[in-house]
Amino acid sequence: MDQLPFVLWGLDPLFKSYVKLLISQIHSLDSFDDLRGTWKLFCHPIARVDIVGYLVAFKIKNNMVRFTVDDGSGVIVCPWWFQRVGSMPLQDTQDKQWKAMAENKAMEMNELWMARGSAAR
Repeated sequence: MDQLPFVLWGLDPLFKSYVKLLISQIHSLDSFDDLRGTWKLFCHPIARVDIVGYLVAFKIKNNMVRFTVDDGSGVIVCPWWFQRVGSMPLQDTQDKQWKAMAENKAMEMNELWMARGSAAR
């Protein structure tokens, strides 16, 4: 099957959806040359992924927390940025809660986590 032309990617149902993948599948994705941040999954363009795994480590920095998630097929690092450009007040409140939770070590190792976001290397 040939890939869709770039102008028709919006018609592909996987392009704007969060696709549930194993971490090993994320590591083996090939990138499209047409648009940065898009990846090939069986000739479909995808930009967003869902992963589920166990939290094995986290590191607190001044503007982010780096979570390391393991699903049994591989390990991936998921960043959570506290300050975002143009963030709304609701986002600021959520960031404060995450930062407080991270600083108080309320996150426990080997808890089941779901991470959702854009796939990047």
